[in-house]
Amino acid sequence: MKIGIFDSGIGGLTVLERLLKEGFSQSYIYLCDNKNSPFGNKKIEEIKDLVFKGVKTLISKGVDLVVLACNTASVTCLSEVKTKYSIPVFGITPPLPEGEKPRAIFSTSATAKALEKKAVDWDIIPLSSLATLLDFDFSSREIFS
Repeated sequence: MKIGIFDSGIGGLTVLERLLKEGFSQSYIYLCDNKNSPFGNKKIEEIKDLVFKGVKTLISKGVDLVVLACNTASVTCLSEVKTKYSIPVFGITPPLPEGEKPRAIFSTSATAKALEKKAVDWDIIPLSSLATLLDFDFSSREIFS
């Protein structure tokens, strides 16, 4: 089985790493859209277009399933991607302990807008630079002085 992993940046490499650690010895294609990263500050329609193009590219490479390793992509358009393509597509969501509900979510601006439309019952705190900070190399630079 060939698994496609799509993200707007390098954060999705943690998803690939976890799959490998769990012993999923499949064939992988990792597609990172650094040209358009971060997705979180874009309009939802633009995000959808970028995600559809990314998934289409992975399908053209022969993947059997796709993981959207991007929270913004997963929250804004996972259901539409699932219905648009004939292969299985999975998204990611923030992990929570069993039975726990979030009290607040820090997210990109686009994720916050998508969650607001879903009428979730927790505080949503948009951080416009969140995706950039997550892709930032913390080990070699100081962010805060």
